[in-house]
Amino acid sequence: MRNAIRTLEHGDLSNAIAGLEQRRADIINVINKIKSDMRDAVIQLDHVEATMRIFDPHIDFRAMGGRKVLPVDPAQHGENMRIVLAALVDAGRPLSTAALIEQIIQVRALDRTDSSLRRIVAKRLGPSLRYTEHVRGLIRSSPGPGQMKMWELVK
Repeated sequence: MRNAIRTLEHGDLSNAIAGLEQRRADIINVINKIKSDMRDAVIQLDHVEATMRIFDPHIDFRAMGGRKVLPVDPAQHGENMRIVLAALVDAGRPLSTAALIEQIIQVRALDRTDSSLRRIVAKRLGPSLRYTEHVRGLIRSSPGPGQMKMWELVK
């Protein structure tokens, strides 16, 4: 293989790399489309289940076959904090930790009804918020209602 690469002329290599870059971009677009479709489908399912709960508050979705629990993809490094910072910029006002958790769940298309998943997100978000506040200095906290903290961008 190395000999084959060495025998290619420089122009051939740049054409090969350009073609591979285009293929990479195409694959990324497909992946993003699938993620978007999945997010939309989960939101639609949440809406249908919420509507069903209006008619029968005690409905047991597990008896109906329930959702197949898909393994949650771990967040990429910094993904949750990017979501948090974008939410704070968009809101233009302080947001509670609970609102930030909800935003992460929504953006990442996670199951909103899974309380254990919500606790996991909360346990991971707390240290990230404190690090971003104390070390990076991008956000600050203030007391909120109850034991909740309110978070805002440092101006």
